[in-house]
Amino acid sequence: MVSSYQQVIAQLGIDIELFLQRLEAGLYKKPLSQRDKEIICLFLLGYRRKQIAEKVNLCDAEVGNQLNANIYPRIADLMQVEQSEIANNWVLILNFLLNPTHGYRLNPATQLNSDNFQGSFGRQMFFYSPDQRIVQLQIKGTQRYQQGLYYQALLFFVKAWNEEQKIYSRGNPEICIYLNNCLVEYQRPFLEKQNIPIYTLAVVVPFHHNQGRIAAEILRGIAQIQSQVNFQNFDIPSLEMEFCQSAESDVSQNGKSDQAEQPKITGSNIFSVFGNAGPITSSKLALQIMVVNDPNHVYDPYNQTAERLASLAPQLNLSAVIGHYSSEMTQTASS
Repeated sequence: MVSSYQQVIAQLGIDIELFLQRLEAGLYKKPLSQRDKEIICLFLLGYRRKQIAEKVNLCDAEVGNQLNANIYPRIADLMQVEQSEIANNWVLILNFLLNPTHGYRLNPATQLNSDNFQGSFGRQMFFYSPDQRIVQLQIKGTQRYQQGLYYQALLFFVKAWNEEQKIYSRGNPEICIYLNNCLVEYQRPFLEKQNIPIYTLAVVVPFHHNQGRIAAEILRGIAQIQSQVNFQNFDIPSLEMEFCQSAESDVSQNGKSDQAEQPKITGSNIFSVFGNAGPITSSKLALQIMVVNDPNHVYDPYNQTAERLASLAPQLNLSAVIGHYSSEMTQTASS
C-alpha cells in the first residue's frame, strides 16, 4: 500500500494513519485487512471502483461487498451518521477528513534549519541514545513529525522515552519536550475549544559544549516545567481512550504489521513522562517548546542563531527565549 498511502498524505494532506487507526478502534475493534486499507486510500484518491478492483485483484462486485460489509459501517460509525448517507459518497467522507475540527488535516512542521541555524519542535534530534533500537524510534518519531503525523510521532517518542527509562533509569529530556509538542499539536482543537492559549518558547542550549551535559540538564528542567504545565490542560479521558485501549497501533508508513513498527502504549506508560508532581500554575495555558542549538561561537560571522530567532519570532509567535548559556550570546540576542 506504499504508493497510495503516501499519495493520500502528500496530495490530500490527510493523516491516513490516524483515520485507519480510529476505524480499527471503533465499533468493530479489530484490524482492517491490508486490502481494505488499500481500497480506502484509492477511493480517497478518486479512483473508480473498476480501477480499484483491478489494482486489488478483486472483481467489481467483491469490492462492493467489502465496502458494504466492512468499510462503510466503520466509517459511518466514526462519522456518527447512517451508512446510507456515506455509501458511495466519498466526497462527503473526504470533506469530513479535510475539516480541521476533526483532526485529520495535516499541518507539516515548519522547516527551520539552515546552514546557520538549528531549531526543532520535533523534526530533528540533537541527542541520540547509545542504544540503536532507541535511535530508530527517535528517527521514526522525527520523520512522522516532519510529515505532520503528530499522533504517530507521539507513539514513537513515548516508546523511545520508556526504553530510555528502562535501560538507563532516566529519560532523554529532548524526547520529553517533543512528546509534549506532539500532544499540543494533537490536542490543539480541544485546547482552542477550551480557550486554552498555547505559548511558544525557544530554549537555546549548547549541544556541543561539555559533551552535551549542560544542554541536557537545561532541557531536563524545561521538560519538567512544560510537562507540569501541559498535563493539567490536556483532555486526559480522550487521550486514555485513544492510546490506552488499543494494545498496539499500526504506525508504519507502509501499513505492514511489523512488530518493530508498533509501539505498545498502555495506561502505565503514556503518562509516566509527566511524573507525579502537581501543577505549578493555576492558569490555563499550554507550552510548546522549540529546542535550538547554540554553537556558542559569538564571534563567528557564520553564527546567526540570535538573528534567526529574531526573524522567526513573528512567524512562530514566539513569546520568549530561554537562554543563552553564554553571556556573550545573550547580549547578542538582546541587541
